[in-house]
Amino acid sequence: METTKQQSRSLTRICLFVALAALTACGTTLETGLGAPPEVAGLEEAERRWKDAALTHYRVEYRIQGGVEVGPIWVEVRDGEIVDRGFEGQLEPEGLVRTIDDLFAEVRQVARDGEVLAAEFDAEFGYPTLLSLDPIPDAIDDEFAYVIIDVRRLVEATDESPEATSIEHRVLEDDIGTDGAEPYSVRVARDKDGLFALAAVLDIEAPTVDFSEEIVLNFNLAESNSCRFDAIADLVFDDPHQRLHPVVPLIDPGRESCEGDANPHGILLAVPRNALPAGGFSLWIDAQDPPGCCSDRLVFIAPGELNPPSADVVVLPANGAIAIGETKLATGIDTHCGVQRIFRSIDDSQWVTDAASFDSTPIEWQEAIDGDAGSGTLDLFVERIDVDSLSVTAAGTDHTITYRRASDAVACN
Repeated sequence: METTKQQSRSLTRICLFVALAALTACGTTLETGLGAPPEVAGLEEAERRWKDAALTHYRVEYRIQGGVEVGPIWVEVRDGEIVDRGFEGQLEPEGLVRTIDDLFAEVRQVARDGEVLAAEFDAEFGYPTLLSLDPIPDAIDDEFAYVIIDVRRLVEATDESPEATSIEHRVLEDDIGTDGAEPYSVRVARDKDGLFALAAVLDIEAPTVDFSEEIVLNFNLAESNSCRFDAIADLVFDDPHQRLHPVVPLIDPGRESCEGDANPHGILLAVPRNALPAGGFSLWIDAQDPPGCCSDRLVFIAPGELNPPSADVVVLPANGAIAIGETKLATGIDTHCGVQRIFRSIDDSQWVTDAASFDSTPIEWQEAIDGDAGSGTLDLFVERIDVDSLSVTAAGTDHTITYRRASDAVACN
């Protein structure tokens, strides 16, 4: 009896895989334009939002869960046609590739012929985020679900928008494969201290850079073993989207699909300060919007933030010496433990404030952080007001916080 049950379940998994591959086991095909059954709550409104969004070029990433688990699978769609795809895992996604329109058609078909167990949709763009389906109600263990991980609009130049502008740069390092080159991340080194810290994270030797003339940008791409990147071709500024990013071609651009693994491919560039865009802009690894996992990793640069340091700016020395009435720039202040306390010694003390809570950074300072809020750094202009008070402003902002001398010294772990 147990053997019979195992055989039945194995056959169910095979049948499920076949059903997923084509949904034609019962002579049916995916159809569009049919009215939604009333039991699929929210489907009509979601499909309207999706059509209104008019994403003509997008990438969808999803996995399929059920008797067999497939994916993640990613699919690039342009004008309704699949132009590229990739996957992660042992099962080839042949026959399992779906566009968003395919998913809407499939949920309508299952609602007619089977049962829709659950259907959830994105509140803004309407695309499905979860579809739990039972295509054959009388069968055993044939239920499965699409779990949509991410949908993002893909950006490309058009005849109506100007071409991206090439930005002068020199390549310091390419194809950094260490763990420190975390995929989908961008970092900026504004001075020697920042560069040495960045080099330590990337596990490379710090290159020679003249920070009076240049800044250093680190772009960490996600690379598939089956689709390797070639050397960086250019650094460009996309004016319509106010984005600075590298252009890195694939070694084999004609490959039809790529596996879904994301390995580090880091790039380190020195860029002349006077070659940077005059206004505010963002830094990212390519022209596309970040995937859902990493939407908070765009680095925003305020107007003039990376200008050459003024001749009258005095950098706070390593011993933290600062006289009453002086203003000095403290570079590379770690935000790992927030900014309620300045752990770096200034006038032989740590400093605390009531204007920030423990392990956090005020929202007015967050865009000035180089890196993630929980692990990046800030440059702070420190003015010594009196013996026990500092007036502190994050570089690139006009938000000032008053600090008082701490009565103790603690470590940031």
